[in-house]
Amino acid sequence: MNQILSTSMPMDNKKKKEKKVNTNPVAIKSILKFFAIAMLIFGIFTIGTGAYAVFKNQSDQQEQNLEPSISIEDKDEETILLKVVHKKNIAKLEYRWNDEESTVVNGNNGKYIEKQIKVPSGKNTLHVLVVDEDGKEIPYEIKPRREGDIAMCYADPSKAAKVLGWKAERGLEQMCEDAWRWQSQNPEGYRG
Repeated sequence: MNQILSTSMPMDNKKKKEKKVNTNPVAIKSILKFFAIAMLIFGIFTIGTGAYAVFKNQSDQQEQNLEPSISIEDKDEETILLKVVHKKNIAKLEYRWNDEESTVVNGNNGKYIEKQIKVPSGKNTLHVLVVDEDGKEIPYEIKPRREGDIAMCYADPSKAAKVLGWKAERGLEQMCEDAWRWQSQNPEGYRG
């Protein structure tokens, strides 16, 4: 009842087939050439893909950094100075307080606009729309100060000299020059 199944045919020693290994140097050289070319093509493709990724990443970062910079400076209780700086040319600037009608300032395709604006009484929100040379609209909303926010801040360093024995070695002009130089050399800020 017990049977042994075999999947191979018995071989007799006379009919043994010997496998021949091709040791032809021409065949080995052609295989090596094929793999060398394949590796070269793969390397070029990989380097090209990596270079494109770096280029694309830098282009995306530059595109993100094209947002205009808007700042407001208090001139007095009734007037603010609106400053807009953009890396692209500014076609126009629109601003309005709360739900009033918009005022349009022609940008003359410059990169900088400065406009003095009268502040209405009460709590106000300033709506600003910057339109660049490509027609891209960048809206901003500058809300009123929160309760407790201060309009201006000044400091007297004499207490630091008395308590800490520290005195500023440079004047305000030198400090501003140094801050501007650092910002100009590091437009992205600290990279840590």
